[in-house]
Amino acid sequence: MAPELPSSCCSLHTGTPTGTEETIHNLPTYVAQPENSNGTVNGTIVIIPDVFGWDLINLRLLADSYAKRGNFRVLMPDVHFGDAFAKDSLDVAFPLKGFEPPWYKRL
Repeated sequence: MAPELPSSCCSLHTGTPTGTEETIHNLPTYVAQPENSNGTVNGTIVIIPDVFGWDLINLRLLADSYAKRGNFRVLMPDVHFGDAFAKDSLDVAFPLKGFEPPWYKRL
């Protein structure tokens, strides 16, 4: 029997993003910084958002997590120029509860 698909697969996560919105090279960009880095970071991660855009809370919380856990600066630009899919289309676009594709059953 295949394991269940994660319930968090296609849903909006909860929490409060801690990063800031800045303009970098004329693009609105979500910036997550590590806590207590004293200006020194392990590197920079650039997250390119999916079709739901840079302001989806899931991606912002992920960026915050990378920044905090890995001591990285994380940048997520609005590459859709404000024209991403609407957040309320998540329920319509991904009705995955109870759905098991054939390949998943073979796992």
